[in-house]
Amino acid sequence: MLVLSVGAVLLSARAGLCEPNRAKVIADFEGETKFSTDGATAKPATFVTALTASQGRRSLRFVYSGEGADRATIGFPVPDGAQGFNAVAFDLYCEKNNGSSLVVSLRQEVTEPGKAARYTAAVNLSDVMGGWNPVRFVLGAGLVFKQDGGVEPDWSRIRSIN
Repeated sequence: MLVLSVGAVLLSARAGLCEPNRAKVIADFEGETKFSTDGATAKPATFVTALTASQGRRSLRFVYSGEGADRATIGFPVPDGAQGFNAVAFDLYCEKNNGSSLVVSLRQEVTEPGKAARYTAAVNLSDVMGGWNPVRFVLGAGLVFKQDGGVEPDWSRIRSIN
């Protein structure tokens, strides 16, 4: 069984082409939070709770009983894209680990069938046990662009963080 809590999810900017010290809140769980979930063989249980929180009063709790190579996802919509940002950051609390990795994927909108584009990074959950851990992935330093069908990278077309 896998039990995670996720704190506020942010897009942020780091020095360079982006404006430093700027952030866009994607989900803070204090008010209405939009997200979707899916699982390969079992749907994860997800709920906003005050049981644990890294910032504010609430976090999102994610409980999944899948085993082996089974997968589950949670997705947060990114309204208006991610132009002007180059990093994703969130707090993660892994309460119970089943040997899993957390793959973070920023998905880019594509208009042609058969094409896909995303930026990905991974966290070994055994590295984030025992309390809240800040997680930050920066473009070119952990966050890698992957595509199918010749799609060019474009952060203004990012539509979800999964």
